[in-house]
Amino acid sequence: AGTAFLVSCCDRSFDPDTELPHTLPPDADAPDRVTWLVTASHVLDAIRREAKDDKVLLWVNTGTGRADPPPEIPVGDWKQIPADDRGYTVDIAFTEWKPESEHDIQSFPAEGFATSARIRDASIGLGYDVVTPGLFYDHTGEHRNVPVLRVGSLSAWADPDEPVIAGTNQMYAHIIETRSTRGLSGSPVYVGLPSVTWRDGEEDGKRFTSMNFKVPQFYFLGVLLGHFATRRPEVQDESSDKEEWVNAGLAYVVHHSYLLSELLDATKRHRAFR
Repeated sequence: AGTAFLVSCCDRSFDPDTELPHTLPPDADAPDRVTWLVTASHVLDAIRREAKDDKVLLWVNTGTGRADPPPEIPVGDWKQIPADDRGYTVDIAFTEWKPESEHDIQSFPAEGFATSARIRDASIGLGYDVVTPGLFYDHTGEHRNVPVLRVGSLSAWADPDEPVIAGTNQMYAHIIETRSTRGLSGSPVYVGLPSVTWRDGEEDGKRFTSMNFKVPQFYFLGVLLGHFATRRPEVQDESSDKEEWVNAGLAYVVHHSYLLSELLDATKRHRAFR
């Protein structure tokens, strides 16, 4: 089990290094937009191993509870993004999916990705808040999905020359401070701008400090794929060579650029064949 989320995308490309597209939530049903369902590739790999019918069941809420029967998507309908030119693992998969009118779910616009232009414009930096909605495996809900919201902070920027090591894989990924637990694989991670800002100034020869409040803004940082574990020596039996692995409280988030590029291209192809 894992988490999936929706991204709406139009076929109008933009330069993520220089352009700042409008970020007001667009109408996902607009004729120029396509909605894509996104998750982690390793979630699909587990379904391939365990599911007898090779179908992904989507637990999605409606106004009265969980959709019954749940929507089904064949595993083969998903595209898994391959490793990049450096051999870095991406571990993201997506497929086109449009929710029914009774489904209680919203898409996030591709224009709201935390591109390099957006990061510069908003002065986003280390220590900024991040939020991660997703599945908590020990409390999924009986009659409807009960997602949790993990919070934390941006701990390290993704660096193409310093890949994150996850098992045998190398990844172009950010590091965030949050506890990733079972079920959160595939969750979206958003970085938030401060809702309270301070300003120092001078008026009529007097210095002043003002505090301004604004509606928080969030930009899509990437997809949460897993967490770091650290060894802790077994203290109960000093003669034992057993080691205990514990959650280090840091998780890795694959860079959004892979997904943005793939979705823009897929949306163009989709529109071309309409």
